[in-house]
Amino acid sequence: MLKQAEGIASWESQATVQSLQLQVQAQMEFDGTIEFLLRIRASRATPLNDVSLEIPLSREISRYMMGMGVKGGFRPREYRWKWDQKKNQDSAWVGDVNAGLQFTLKADNYDRPLNTNFYLLKPLNLPPSWHNYYIEGLNWLVKNVGIDGLYIDDVAFDRTTMKRVRRVLDSTRPGALIDLHSANQFNVRDGFANSANLYLEHFPYLNRLWFGEYFDYNAITNSDQLTLVARNKR
Repeated sequence: MLKQAEGIASWESQATVQSLQLQVQAQMEFDGTIEFLLRIRASRATPLNDVSLEIPLSREISRYMMGMGVKGGFRPREYRWKWDQKKNQDSAWVGDVNAGLQFTLKADNYDRPLNTNFYLLKPLNLPPSWHNYYIEGLNWLVKNVGIDGLYIDDVAFDRTTMKRVRRVLDSTRPGALIDLHSANQFNVRDGFANSANLYLEHFPYLNRLWFGEYFDYNAITNSDQLTLVARNKR
């Protein structure tokens, strides 16, 4: 164990097989998020045909899927996916009514891309100072104007910033609400991203969802309703 405190724990481990060594660093937080950093090193030149990451899931809780090109509904019996920069796809959710897992795949050069109809622009690097200005501005509004919540029209920042937003609101205005609105982004212009899967890491800090434009709720199937709508109600 590297760290164990209220709401957070981190640890590391390693394994060696012949000339290959796997190093794992992990951190788990109170909202159920676990981040793993995996490094594979070879002590000598070693030929490899393939390196794969297996994520074991029980069949009993793997009935539905969304993300990585799957719009929602029942999990396909077999599914193959490849990286494509034209598509905003690096994560998926697999689960059932009472349990599930979202996984996101990141490399060392990961930088959260823009979303909605800005996605096809070259991904931008936003300095940490931009997020600090946002948080400090929100803090001023809460204390001096008395706002009691936020209506966010799609999210460009990550889960860490959303945690800070929640903390600022709760520290001064207990009961403040955060509403998140999104349009249907499962189209070529937005990189075929599932709105629910795209923002799943933010859900522990939200109060209400407004999934509106381009969602045809009269046409989607019952399984789509379950993965895209019902499972997102709080």
